[in-house]
Amino acid sequence: MKKLRFILSTMLFMACTNGGKMLKINVNDFITKLEVYEFSQESIVPGVYSNLRKVRNYRWFLNGQFDMDMDIIGLQMDSVLVPVRSVKSNGNKVSNTSIPSADFGNYEFNASRNFYNSAAEKRLEEVQYEKMEPILEGTLGILWLSRNGKKVAVDLGEADVKKTIIAP
Repeated sequence: MKKLRFILSTMLFMACTNGGKMLKINVNDFITKLEVYEFSQESIVPGVYSNLRKVRNYRWFLNGQFDMDMDIIGLQMDSVLVPVRSVKSNGNKVSNTSIPSADFGNYEFNASRNFYNSAAEKRLEEVQYEKMEPILEGTLGILWLSRNGKKVAVDLGEADVKKTIIAP
């Protein structure tokens, strides 16, 4: 069921990102056997007064096989693209910008997004996130990958929202 959802989501997003024209691409050319088995988000409120209001950490796990090297574009949450901070393959850290082709493996991804309060006196440099067309609403996530310039979307589903941590 999840693979079917992935294929349908991929076709929809590829159509949306190609001027509404459906691309004729065999999804299995990019990824075979892919399962999202956990996707969560956790917010942390810092204990120090500054313009940093909160940090939202995203974590997701995939079981999958990548037939070809894939470039990681980022995680789309709401209408912004959040950079992927780290990727592990079978427990070993790999590049956070690409996924090498490999046999079936367990992949762990991490990303984080900062939220700011513009009225605070103590200022940290704000991270600017790339804006994207809001395709999904709420806590639904899309992992964007590409191979040879062609985008592939992995529907992560709805994030399991963890309890907010408030630093002392």
